[in-house]
Amino acid sequence: MFKFSRLLVTFLLFIGTLFPYQVRAEDHVTLPPPKEIAGFQLTETPGTWQMGAIPPNVDLSKPPVVFVQGRSRHAQDWWSNTEYHGINDMYELAYNAGYRTVFVHLHDSAGKGTANPYDNGQLIAKSLKEISQHFGQKVNIVAHSKGGVDAQAALVHYNAYPYVGKIVALGAPNYGSHLADMAYSWYASWLTKLVGEQDDGAYSLQTGEMEKFRKQTDHHPNVMKNEYYTTAGTSWGPSGTALWLAGFALSSYGENDGLVNISSTYLPYGNHLFTIPADHDSIRKGSVSFKLMEPVLRNATPTISPKMAFFHQTKQAPAAPIADQSLAGGSLLANQPVEKSISVDAKAASVQVMTKSPDVKVTLQSPSGKMYDKNSSNYVLAKGDELFGDVTDQSFQLKDAEMGNWKVRIQSPSKDAYFLVTTYKDSQGLALELPGQTVTEESPLKVKLDEQKDYNPESIRVDVKLMDSEGKEVKQQPSKIGLPSRKKRELDTLDEYTVPLPTQVKSGLYNVTVQVTGKKKSGTPFERTLVKSVYIGK
Repeated sequence: MFKFSRLLVTFLLFIGTLFPYQVRAEDHVTLPPPKEIAGFQLTETPGTWQMGAIPPNVDLSKPPVVFVQGRSRHAQDWWSNTEYHGINDMYELAYNAGYRTVFVHLHDSAGKGTANPYDNGQLIAKSLKEISQHFGQKVNIVAHSKGGVDAQAALVHYNAYPYVGKIVALGAPNYGSHLADMAYSWYASWLTKLVGEQDDGAYSLQTGEMEKFRKQTDHHPNVMKNEYYTTAGTSWGPSGTALWLAGFALSSYGENDGLVNISSTYLPYGNHLFTIPADHDSIRKGSVSFKLMEPVLRNATPTISPKMAFFHQTKQAPAAPIADQSLAGGSLLANQPVEKSISVDAKAASVQVMTKSPDVKVTLQSPSGKMYDKNSSNYVLAKGDELFGDVTDQSFQLKDAEMGNWKVRIQSPSKDAYFLVTTYKDSQGLALELPGQTVTEESPLKVKLDEQKDYNPESIRVDVKLMDSEGKEVKQQPSKIGLPSRKKRELDTLDEYTVPLPTQVKSGLYNVTVQVTGKKKSGTPFERTLVKSVYIGK
């Protein structure tokens, strides 16, 4: 009887693949089983999808699972090599557990830049309708990184919610990424434009742009028609890699997985499924996360009342991150060295120089004259990441560092650009308060000095650069404003200085770069850079 039932199920599934409901057979290709997929040549056409092989132990009581990849990624990332952790066994484990699987192709698959959540969401919505009709039932979604945002756009803004029960987002930047803000800052734009990393997908990940997306999404009537599960990681990946260096830079904003802060993964109406010691690359591996999320995937029926779900998750993205970084950047002319001075006022720091060419020579000199280069033991060479693209990252990890002014010398044999990031560990930082979205012209920018008693207030200078959505500088901003000392209020642990933003600006997304310099009362110089994107308008 058991053998007959299995033959019957196999026959019905075979018939279903021959006569899919409202979906042409030539629109998708069934993949080989996981053990046979090595070397399989996949044709990626945005808007199409591939079915995984039907497992011999298929369980028809389980909804099919649709996998959605992240920015600049491909469908085969669910079964091919990861960046740092070998083969991704997600397809294999889902197959072995009896799940029917489907893999979608987004605009990013075309290799012509990456798309924003709305454009990818429209493609996903079309595919979800076809996939649900093909199987004759609702599906569940597993999405990685920005794929989680793209999938939500499909459900909410393109009315794909009837075809889906649940969505599990692995390390999704639901509130954007501070690395995206940094990539569009005054100092980094020289490099990110050069390497072609300023596209619609990267632009959409700025925190101000994602705040706009959240306002358009979180109170939409469709948002409560599916059940959302969020996840996060706390590892930065292998030491010395681009992912690890990005994680170190992001640590000023809290725990992160190397690209996305934990605070950015939450949704106010979502169910946070797990936070584990995984990095942004490994969290999508089946051996890392499949067992943890598999119980959720067994059915497409919501388990929490929609009325209660909105209040289930209370954690939100932080409003005023502490900045423990200083930034610099600009163009490089052939064989014309650039020398930059950086103030180090912490015992531990990381000095990173990103360039397009790997042939750029970088040296570092301490206040006492000690030289560091690529042969030094604290030198780390890394290549590329998901937000800064195909760049070369040279860094020096400083422990028990000399206090004072250090010199970075950068020389390229050809025309290039550089982005210099100095991250201070366990230092007294600055906080930036800026409204994420405003409908008024007078929106003050507030800079707060932690432990103000250690600074010389009269020495503090602030330089503000405001970039519009086209990457052009808004000229009306204040420049090099001296911030006078004032009496601290009782019980006040932060001294606050207010800098007005320009008035009469057009509605849109702006990137604010704030450079704060000065001296401590000991005479040690300090500098910090605060970067935030903000959507100004109705």
